[in-house]
Amino acid sequence: MWKSIKHIISFREREMKYRLLLLSIITILYSIISLFPVYVIQSLIDTISIADREKALHDILFLGSIYLILQIMAQLFYALSNLMTQKLQLCFSADLQGTLYERFRNSDLSQNLYSTALANRLIEDAKYLGHYFFSSVQIIGMSVLSFMIGVCFMVRINVYLTLIIVPFGFVTAWTSRRIAHKSEKYADQKRSAEEQLWKCFSQGILGAFTLSLYDHMQTYSQKIRACAQQVRGIGSAQSRLEQLSEFAVGSLYMITIGVIMIASAIFVSKGSISMGGLTALLMYNHMLVDPLMNWMECYQNLIKCRISIKRIQEVLSLNQTERKLIVTGVDQIVCSHVSFSYPKEQKQILSDAHFTLKRNQRYLIKGRSGIGKSTMVHLIAGFLIPQSGSIAYMAEGERMHGIPKMGYLMQDGFLFDESIQANIRIANAQLSEDEMQVLLEVCCLKEVEEALHGETIGENGSRLSGGEQKRVLLAQSLAQKECDLLIFDELSSGLDPMTYQCICERMTPYLQNKISLFIEHHPSDAMSYDGLLSIQNGIVTLKEMEKQDMGQIKEDIHQSEVASQN
Repeated sequence: MWKSIKHIISFREREMKYRLLLLSIITILYSIISLFPVYVIQSLIDTISIADREKALHDILFLGSIYLILQIMAQLFYALSNLMTQKLQLCFSADLQGTLYERFRNSDLSQNLYSTALANRLIEDAKYLGHYFFSSVQIIGMSVLSFMIGVCFMVRINVYLTLIIVPFGFVTAWTSRRIAHKSEKYADQKRSAEEQLWKCFSQGILGAFTLSLYDHMQTYSQKIRACAQQVRGIGSAQSRLEQLSEFAVGSLYMITIGVIMIASAIFVSKGSISMGGLTALLMYNHMLVDPLMNWMECYQNLIKCRISIKRIQEVLSLNQTERKLIVTGVDQIVCSHVSFSYPKEQKQILSDAHFTLKRNQRYLIKGRSGIGKSTMVHLIAGFLIPQSGSIAYMAEGERMHGIPKMGYLMQDGFLFDESIQANIRIANAQLSEDEMQVLLEVCCLKEVEEALHGETIGENGSRLSGGEQKRVLLAQSLAQKECDLLIFDELSSGLDPMTYQCICERMTPYLQNKISLFIEHHPSDAMSYDGLLSIQNGIVTLKEMEKQDMGQIKEDIHQSEVASQN
């Protein structure tokens, strides 16, 4: 676990390392200062037996003042230690959440594994780790120092008493460690069960209409109840184990206190320990016993932290997809002998693809579902890296080191719970009000936007119809005025023929001087194309298109669908 923590903390800023160093110094000072009142109280009690009353009173006042000053200083350093720990926790948690998002965003999984459950899990893990790890380490550090000081104090008073008490401490620690292994298993099971419950619950809310429509609500409710019962069962077992642990360690603690009292009384009766030593021993025996209790409690928290650490490290260890710098002025995209396949798939998605895309040209990408159209687009856009061959972005005959700015209408694009205009401005925050109104007109969103009165559109556009969601995503992709590449994945999907025809006519000016790619399963005459990119068995061919070619394309698509059904 400590190796994993070192891996996680290595991503933090230098300021955090200074905070850790300062916290360590303050904790050590607190532990050292806490030692001296033990000797002062011993000397204070022994002073009472001095025959010279005036000198005894003077020593009592002096030692009492020193005792109070040391206790105040100890409390001050203790408060500073807690304050530094809390600041460190807040700083670490906030920074870790940002780092997790950046790592996940740039990873290979970011395009395939989005879910609310995953987002909540990452936030919860970062929050839990930030809240418990540093406070537990702080307490453990103090406990170790306190235990060492306690042992030194015991040895100074009586070596034999120390030899009697210390074994009880090790028995307590061993018992705690044995129980902790079982507790770790329960903590892991409980976290997994809670994730499953959250997943079922959130999907039940999002899919409530579907469940109600097909009279599946009662069955799904039983599924949620079963998940909740599983969480309850694991939680109950974990609670029983924790109570057993507290009982066992608490009993050992009381036995230790009893042994201290009996042994101390015996040693006092034999004159081996002074009354001052006995008083100090009874007042500060917690320096030897409390660290064991604190260690057990913090070790339980660290066990739970270990689960969060493992999952956080999985995200931090994801392969990063380093995107190139975005540049402008791209007028050609040259694909030279590009081949690509996904690691877990045997078949080659693309094989030796060789073609050139030019500015001010519209390209229709054709091929049956699952053939590799989206993969090819992601390669062209720079989201994926070819396994062989190269994709060059050219401007006036020179190769540019980067990728073009682009607008991308995704089939499953995400909409934020903000207004329509706010979602559009994500693509271009500098869009003027006049340009916004034109864009709303082009995408047939005027009436929709007026009906909402600028209000938010719900989670992932839940307040909009499917066609309205598509039009907002289209407006978002067209808002990138200075882009050189436009990609439209199933533009016609979800739009009625009249709206689609209207949008195709109005968006023509936005396609000028750009490379435009259209993935369409059922292309219509509403949009004209300059070239056809077809994929078959991993082979990509590019041919120029004439108007009469559209009829042949439709016929080919129809025959392909019939063949796949048969």
